[in-house]
Amino acid sequence: MIVLRVKTCPAADSPVPPMPPAQTPDREKPSVFEAKLRAARVALVTNFIDPQKAGSFESLGEKLGDLTIFISTEREGHRIWAPATGRLKTVLQKTITIKSSWRHPMGFKDVNYLHFPVDTYSQLRRYRPDVVLSSQLGLRTVLACAFRITHPRSRLIVWVQMTEHQQSGRRTVRTLVRKLIARCADAAVANGHSAKRYMVSLGFPPDGVSLALGSIDMQPYLGVPDKQPSPHPRRFLYVGRLVEGKGLLPFLSRLSVFAGQNPGCRLVFEIVGYGPVEKEVLRAEHPSNLEVRCSGTAMSEALPRVYASADVFVLPTLSDEWGMVVNEAMASGLPVLGSVYSQAVEELVEDGVSGWTFAPDRQNEVDTAIARAANASDSEILVMGRKARLAVRRCEPERWVESVLGSLGSVL
Repeated sequence: MIVLRVKTCPAADSPVPPMPPAQTPDREKPSVFEAKLRAARVALVTNFIDPQKAGSFESLGEKLGDLTIFISTEREGHRIWAPATGRLKTVLQKTITIKSSWRHPMGFKDVNYLHFPVDTYSQLRRYRPDVVLSSQLGLRTVLACAFRITHPRSRLIVWVQMTEHQQSGRRTVRTLVRKLIARCADAAVANGHSAKRYMVSLGFPPDGVSLALGSIDMQPYLGVPDKQPSPHPRRFLYVGRLVEGKGLLPFLSRLSVFAGQNPGCRLVFEIVGYGPVEKEVLRAEHPSNLEVRCSGTAMSEALPRVYASADVFVLPTLSDEWGMVVNEAMASGLPVLGSVYSQAVEELVEDGVSGWTFAPDRQNEVDTAIARAANASDSEILVMGRKARLAVRRCEPERWVESVLGSLGSVL
């Protein structure tokens, strides 16, 4: 099969209008840009709507002529939150879902849900969008490419939420398919620099990829008060799923070693979440000066109080395309003790300034980062937490919307 790169120029029967004269005032340009967006019909094709992102999608839709979101499922089986679509227009697709697992080169087993929305092409043909924004690089995007090719007036933007590390060890066939997708797409939106580098590795031009960092509504967390010095143990906190890929057991092992070597240092590690690793965490042995608590699941409205009770947030993940808990923790004023294999840590956490970073597969880095976080003074924790709040402002929903709008405007 021969695949030709689809150019982003208008169709032959729709000639390009002449450039405006040089003396056109700059203040007129935004109005033309906004007018194009206000008239645009945009289809967002994705797995599901995370309630934390619904507000951003609503804000995006307010800037467009019409935004319809085509979803494969209302909620995946391993997620406990209730679906919340707000005022969004959604279409539930005909989807074949397969629970799959594969082993990452780092050795952990990754269990995931693969969605095959088989009616993507027919849904798009019925909706007739000007632009398709397709999440990830799987079947839905392949079918979106087919729509782009058969409807030359349409445009295709791929929304890439992945990292180079996360994609290591993937099969060659998948890579070849993604290279074909890269040849078809008009633009790409990446949730971080690693995602952008991955797209470039597929042959996509770097200047065609815009950044839209992982974003959630941070207002509930920005209200958490600053940490105040008090005579208490150093309190570490983890929030999230309790699965192999989060690296909890190896981290807990090294934290126990540190506690054993420093009997005068009192530590508390609170783990909030759910998953199959919980039993192993509870069975793990540790020194008496390290208290490990498994608090179960906390609903979203309770999370600000959870973050308020901690000093340092921990994310020892072995692979994460982002890690929204990093946004929540930093907005709550917590420095982050985080793995560089989380794209959120890579983008937002500056080592020694707003937290401490480490590669979880390098024991010396883990041990050093734990010691630095455990031995930091209360005043250092306070200053780093304030800097964390400033750093996470890069991920305000408004910035995500602006970036996506810029990409939409560039292809219209």
